[in-house]
Amino acid sequence: MANILVIGINYSPEPTGSAPYTSGLAEMLVECGHSVEALVGIPHYPWWKVLPADKFRLRSREIRNQVLVRHFRHFVPSKQTMIRRIAWELSFLVNVLASRTKSRPDLVICSTPSLSGGLLGVYFSKKFNVPMITFVQDV
Repeated sequence: MANILVIGINYSPEPTGSAPYTSGLAEMLVECGHSVEALVGIPHYPWWKVLPADKFRLRSREIRNQVLVRHFRHFVPSKQTMIRRIAWELSFLVNVLASRTKSRPDLVICSTPSLSGGLLGVYFSKKFNVPMITFVQDV
C-alpha cells in the first residue's frame, strides 16, 4: 500500500473536462488499496464561476469515495483572457504552496490541463524525493 498524492485543479463534482478522469484515477487507486490525498481547486468548470458554497472558503476538505479531497480556492475568470488565466493558475499554485500535505507521499500524480498542477507535482516530488507521473488530459 502506498500513499499517493494527486494534484489537479479539476475534480469531482465537476461533470466534464478532466475532472471525471482525475477523480476516477484517485478512486481506482483507493480501490487497489492505496491511500490517496487529492489537492484540487474549487468546483468551477464548465460554468467558470464560483459556486455559492465555496464563495468565502479559502480551503476545505472532504472524504469523497475514500479519497481525502482538499479543495483550494483560486481565482475563477468569468471571461477568458491571458492575464486572467495566469491569475487562475497562480492563485491555485500559491494557495496550495501555502499549505502542507497530510502525509508523506510515496508517489505524486499530477493531472493537467493546469500548468500549476504540473508545477506543484514537480515541487512535491522534489520535496519528498519521490517519483512523479503526469497525465495530460487536455492540450
